[in-house]
Amino acid sequence: LTRRDPDDADWQVDLALCLFRVGAVDPARKRELLGESLAILRRLERSGRLSADQKGWPDIVQRELEKS
Repeated sequence: LTRRDPDDADWQVDLALCLFRVGAVDPARKRELLGESLAILRRLERSGRLSADQKGWPDIVQRELEKS
């Protein structure tokens, strides 16, 4: 879905969240998946498309990435 409509912020957020969750349970791919999640969230952040509740998510993912 995100490829079909890459401008849909809701789908992008859902994808970033899924990548974050899978990364949390897949140690072998954690850095890769968290990096992808962070890239999506930063892109949405730069374009002002994160909701007020989501604005802290890039920093959360960044901290998790730094731990791995």
